Amino acid sequence: MLVVIGGGALWLIWNLNPVLEYQLYLPAGGGTAKLEFGSWPALQSPEFFDQVKKKLVDEESDFVEANLAEMKLTIYEKGSAVN
Repeated sequence: MLVVIGGGALWLIWNLNPVLEYQLYLPAGGGTAKLEFGSWPALQSPEFFDQVKKKLVDEESDFVEANLAEMKLTIYEKGSAVN
């Protein structure tokens, strides 16, 4: 009886461990691109946001800019802000 209870307890402990790492892949052109999340050391640079925004505009990408200080969203389509 103790073996069954111990086996059940071990099974629960083994299966209730949280997943600590996720790997998400998004389609990117002809292949896939790994979705990165978490803290980035580059975010410490004040120029990082402007560099990424400029790259998205230059590539004529669709994206949403969120200004949390002003509680304002700006939608960009093909690199241009939409009114």
